[in-house]
Amino acid sequence: MIYQILRIIFGFLFIVSAVLKLNPIEFFELVILDTTIPSKVFAVYFSRFIIGLEFALGWFFVFNFKPKLTLRFSFLLLVAFTVQTLYIWITQGQNSNCGCFGIYLDFGPAESFTKNIFLLVLNLLLIFKNKTQKKSSRILKIMKPLGFILLILPFILFPPSWYLSGDEETLETKSFPIPLNELPNENNQLNFEKGEYLLAFFSTSCIHCIRASYELSITQKNSTIPSVILFFVGKKEIIPIFFEKSNSNFPFEFFEDKSFVKITGGSFPILYHLKDGEVLHKYKGDGISIKNLTNNLSIKN
Repeated sequence: MIYQILRIIFGFLFIVSAVLKLNPIEFFELVILDTTIPSKVFAVYFSRFIIGLEFALGWFFVFNFKPKLTLRFSFLLLVAFTVQTLYIWITQGQNSNCGCFGIYLDFGPAESFTKNIFLLVLNLLLIFKNKTQKKSSRILKIMKPLGFILLILPFILFPPSWYLSGDEETLETKSFPIPLNELPNENNQLNFEKGEYLLAFFSTSCIHCIRASYELSITQKNSTIPSVILFFVGKKEIIPIFFEKSNSNFPFEFFEDKSFVKITGGSFPILYHLKDGEVLHKYKGDGISIKNLTNNLSIKN
């Protein structure tokens, strides 16, 4: 009886993990891109495969399909997750999100490593205590194919769109919407009329802003781009949480003036590329992508 309860709990953990990774799925895509092969195409497809695999494994555990094979497969998957966690811990430090439960539960590498060790021990316990059932009810036989449908569910719900990214916004003028000396500048003391900058305008509670910040972070690691300054509106106290969720760390200013609306038009996120006080590029929403940042904003040596 205890074995059956542990098996079902184990299965639900996989399902919960998959559900939390689904929305926004872009966040898990970026985790994969940041910690595996540096290819957006690979990250888009592989992230969906991993989520679908978690769905299928969880389903098979709950309904006890092929328990011997499923337990061994889940053990290998957990080993892979543990290795990924160690990599994140070594390369990014403790203040990063492993992506284990998407954007909703912040698990740093230490917590994630501990969780994975616990699950590996539980997995081994279930392997040793496994008792294969020889007979299955008709209901279970009907439920079995649904596990394979769950494997492709992420591809159905969120069709891969690696080739898509927003376009650059059309510039009506090269002038910034407000005088540059009116931008908050308490933390950094910069002269925005001299030099080259990427000015990003985010809301602290905007999921799309978190994604954009993560894309900026990955691009900065792999390319030479202008200095990035973030301007936040929203709750000041959750800015550290924003950086944890987005696996990023940029100089920032908090924007309390109503002129923020003039800059953003009331939508987030917005990114301006400034050089010597002139706006060269402007991107909004999905336009803030690794593709656009790398192709258009990289500084050529």
